Amino acid sequence: MQFQGKRFVLGSTILGLVFAVAACGNLADKAIETAIEKSADSDVDIDLNSKDGNLTFKTDDGEMSFNTGGDLPKDLPKEIPLPKVGTLAGSTTMPGMWALQYTGVSKSDFEAMKSKLEAAGANSEFESSMGELEQATFSLNDYMIQVLWVQGSDKSDHGLNYTISAKDN
Repeated sequence: MQFQGKRFVLGSTILGLVFAVAACGNLADKAIETAIEKSADSDVDIDLNSKDGNLTFKTDDGEMSFNTGGDLPKDLPKEIPLPKVGTLAGSTTMPGMWALQYTGVSKSDFEAMKSKLEAAGANSEFESSMGELEQATFSLNDYMIQVLWVQGSDKSDHGLNYTISAKDN
């Protein structure tokens, strides 16, 4: 998928730059937007808002967004159970894919999320445990759900990545 390749690399690379200049305001936003739009090999529209930490790329192939804070993406599939634990720190969306990043999630919260997915009819496809990292992958209807838990250095910084992907991607 061309969109997911080039655009994802472009977006990931400049995401660090976006946050580095966040304090510079609208002038820096416009300068970054213009530089990215000119360097792209196809028609791309960039919407950067360093005040709220959001970045959106729009092309003919679709849209990709990086968001910080507690707002869930509006187009999440309704049939997929979502975590109701920890703090939503950010999200990434692109056509057919939604990734949610949570902080302050315990290992028992991770286990409860797996049980919640199974109760909703999801099939367990893969599980892995590697010390401070736990991973589980499920399928539900037309989606794959990956739940990844990472143990932090203390009780407050455990993280959970929750990724939903359409099977046809």
